Amino acid sequence: MQCLLWLTVVPARLDGIARTLAGHPEAAFVGSTTCPHNLVAIAVCRDAGALHTYLTDRIGSLDGIDRMETVMITSYTKRAAPAV
Repeated sequence: MQCLLWLTVVPARLDGIARTLAGHPEAAFVGSTTCPHNLVAIAVCRDAGALHTYLTDRIGSLDGIDRMETVMITSYTKRAAPAV
């Protein structure tokens, strides 16, 4: 299961939470953004139960996250980024 995560993080905690997520084996991508959701991540989990546990137990326990929206990725048309 692959899921896009849009997080709104308290600015003082943004770098710390980004680094924490980057250390999670479930996190395939973590990046800061310039929109109201200031952190985006892609989580990859073995099934729906593992995704639920990751979202509620691991991410949900982090202080400084005000809001999280999740979007399931159902298919890819292109996955690799070109080398620049």
